[in-house]
Amino acid sequence: MSMKLRLKGNKKISINEKTNEFIRPDYVYIPLISHGNKNCEMLVNIGDTVKKGTVIALRESDKFPILSSISGVVENVVDMVYINGEMVSTVVIKNDFKEKTFRVNTLNDDISKISKEEFIDRLMKNGVSGLSGNDFSAYIKYSTEDKLNILVVNGVECEPFITADYAVMKNHTEEILETVDAIMSIMGLERAVISFKDEFKELKVAFDSISGTYPNIDIMTVRDYYPAGWERNLISDVLHLKYKTRPSEVGVVVSNVSTIFEIYQVLKYNKPLTEKYITITGDAIKEPQNILVKIGSKISDVISTIGGYNEEENVVVLTGGPMMGKSISSLQTVVVKPLNGIIVSKYIKEKATECMRCGKCVEACPVNLSPVSIAKSLKNKKELKKLKCDKCIHCGLCSYVCPAKIDVREKVEAGISEVLK
Repeated sequence: MSMKLRLKGNKKISINEKTNEFIRPDYVYIPLISHGNKNCEMLVNIGDTVKKGTVIALRESDKFPILSSISGVVENVVDMVYINGEMVSTVVIKNDFKEKTFRVNTLNDDISKISKEEFIDRLMKNGVSGLSGNDFSAYIKYSTEDKLNILVVNGVECEPFITADYAVMKNHTEEILETVDAIMSIMGLERAVISFKDEFKELKVAFDSISGTYPNIDIMTVRDYYPAGWERNLISDVLHLKYKTRPSEVGVVVSNVSTIFEIYQVLKYNKPLTEKYITITGDAIKEPQNILVKIGSKISDVISTIGGYNEEENVVVLTGGPMMGKSISSLQTVVVKPLNGIIVSKYIKEKATECMRCGKCVEACPVNLSPVSIAKSLKNKKELKKLKCDKCIHCGLCSYVCPAKIDVREKVEAGISEVLK
């Protein structure tokens, strides 16, 4: 049983009364990658006119679409740094600021009356996928042959600094409840649970004031430990259920709260995802905050809009939180669906020493791996398979607790790459 650590959250830094917007960029940049898969068929050419919702490319494995977030003209295709640090082929679209849409947005007063078939079809055609960082296609989750009984809405957001899901819950409480109730009707579910950290008492008050009209939706807070937002931990904490491989085995489907709001847009207006909330924070940012941003916007443009930097030299840029995020060399990356935040902080290099064999990384690992053994076996593929390094959830606790300041997670991920070759 791994230990449950409470991390310094630093969340109040980015929580403001007002949420700003950056939804009129001159250009957007649409990377041709979906759920980590770069095998995508591009469907547009340079010079083509596109609208919001135009299919830019299809994921070759299942024809899942990558959509334009604006109307305008395709100007170029270039390689750009993606949020995982890789170079990815990216479609450049110049904004015409007309906001023309590919399909007519129709108001649906009662979204609970949509059939399951239409629900799945809308999730697919509108490119709905997880906004918590995994980018997993929602239509696959809801198409399972397993019998589903309970929807768990994950608003726990256990990463320090990141509060984008908080902003969604604060600004769209009623829409989230309406959508959860509709999904229950559409999917024939018996119960739903909306969960977030117990420190956010104002959210509990907001949800409780409305949820009385939805008797089968429970609002449940969880203790502040890391990683409380990991799907397996959350289901154990709020439902007291355990499973082997996936939640659907015990009749549960889990969706991130930002994904639920995305589903609201799709059901209510048949509108594809074109904007999302992200957190911009860190001690190198003048005005940390949550901001509604057009998908495909350059991070550097967003930061300039909200006040810029305290300093630009000698900073480290993280896409995501400090535990699971990736350090990248450039702010020229763009906002994509799985990006929930950017942290820009003053760079302080901590020198790593030799491994002490203390076992703290083993004690901390939520999936009971031996990160120290994996790190020592990077050249032995047979041993790496035996150590089951592919079970890693990339939570970063092994690096966090290491007294020798070794980037253990990086070594484990190198082991996973070796196994997958």
